[in-house]
Amino acid sequence: MPSEFIARVPISSVFYQTPILTLTNVHALVLKVLRALQSLSASPQTVIIIEDWLDHDGLEFPKGTQPFAYLFAVASTPRSLFEGTPKEDYVYLRAEANDASWILRMYTGWSAGDRAQIGALQLVVAAQFSSTIEAAFEAEMNHGDLMRYARQG
Repeated sequence: MPSEFIARVPISSVFYQTPILTLTNVHALVLKVLRALQSLSASPQTVIIIEDWLDHDGLEFPKGTQPFAYLFAVASTPRSLFEGTPKEDYVYLRAEANDASWILRMYTGWSAGDRAQIGALQLVVAAQFSSTIEAAFEAEMNHGDLMRYARQG
C-alpha cells in the first residue's frame, strides 16, 4: 500500500534536507524553518502532526491537528526538540500544512556510541515558495547545512 505521505506531497515541489547535525545546529535551523513557513500564510495555520516511521519500517501514525504554535513549543529549546521527537532510529516527527503547501520532518537522536545528541530535518515546499525558502536560507545552503536535493513536477 503506498504511503499517504506520497499522496500529500505538493505536485510541483522542492525538497530540502540537512545532513546529520549537532542538536544545537539542527535546533537553530528548525526555528528558522518554522519562521519561514509561518511567513507563507497570512492567516493562522493549523498543522497535521504525524509520528513518521516511513524510513524505519514504513508506518505512519497520525497524531491529530495542532495550531502552528505547537511546533514552536516543540522546538523552543534544543532539549524540548529532543524530547518532542520520537526516539527510535529514523523515526521523525512530521508536520504538514493543512493546505498541503509544505511538509516538515524532524529527527533527533544519539550519535554512534551515544556520545552526542544529533538531528536532521527534511522540508518539502510547493514550488511557488522555493524562492522564499532559498532566500531565507542562503547562508545555510552555501555552507551545506541545507541542501536542495530533488524536484517533483
